[in-house]
Formats: sequence, structure tokens, C-alpha cells
Amino acid sequence: MRHAYSEVLLSVAALGIVMAAVVATSAPVREQVSRYTNPRASSELLDAGSHARSIAVVALRAAKEECEAHAPLTAFVVAASVLTLFMVRT
Repeated sequence: MRHAYSEVLLSVAALGIVMAAVVATSAPVREQVSRYTNPRASSELLDAGSHARSIAVVALRAAKEECEAHAPLTAFVVAASVLTLFMVRT
């Protein structure tokens, strides 16, 4: 049971690191996150689903643009991830 909690914690931490990297490198994502994390915007907290969706759309759009700009590096990272996954599984 303890192993399962550590795996979940590790996964959440990895997602947090990836999101922090996207926010740090992409201006549109940074603007969206800062717009929706404003403490004065308490009325906007009611629309959390739409905010999360808009942030996700901007993040995906930024990731797509970065992938298109760095296609060879992206292909290498995907191939390395797949190979690492297979090495870990066997």
C-alpha cells in the first residue's frame, strides 16, 4: 500500500514539474495561469471547469507549436521515452 502512495506522489510531482516548465517557457500559458490565479478574482472561481479547459487548450497549443518548431528533437525524445519504457518493463 505504501508503494502505491509513493507512485501516485511521484506521478503528481512529475506532472507538476512538466506544468511548471510549460508555464515558465510559454508566455501565453503564463498569462492564462496568472489571469486565473489572481486572488481578487473570487467570482471567477465558480467557472473552474472552463478556466481549466482554457488553460489546457493554451498549454496544448503551446506544446504543439514547440513540437513543430523542434520536430527532430521531439522525435528523439519520444523514441528515447519509448525505449526507456521498454527497458524498465523488461
